[in-house]
Amino acid sequence: MIETTARTRLSLDAGSQRAAIIDAQSGDEIGALEYEIGCPDERSVTIRRIELLAERRGWGHGSEAVRAFEEEMIRGQGVRRFVSGAPFDSGLALYFWLRLGYRPAAGDED
Repeated sequence: MIETTARTRLSLDAGSQRAAIIDAQSGDEIGALEYEIGCPDERSVTIRRIELLAERRGWGHGSEAVRAFEEEMIRGQGVRRFVSGAPFDSGLALYFWLRLGYRPAAGDED
């Protein structure tokens, strides 16, 4: 279990390449982060999906979970590159990733 803040914890399941996002106070699972580890020599991880229960969105749980996930992957796996996708017609999703420091890849139209 990875502590992110007093509000959020992250529980990694490397076998399924999934991390449960846990409410630290109640212990309830409130979302999930799914990922794919790249080739070892690339040292990259693609975050395929992050999802939170509707009533838990907007409180920082998703951002905290992504930051904790990045820190754990850097420390534990030596990851140097993180990739995620957001449809260009979904402003909130794009804004979420921009706030975390991700940037659009040149020429990507997906």
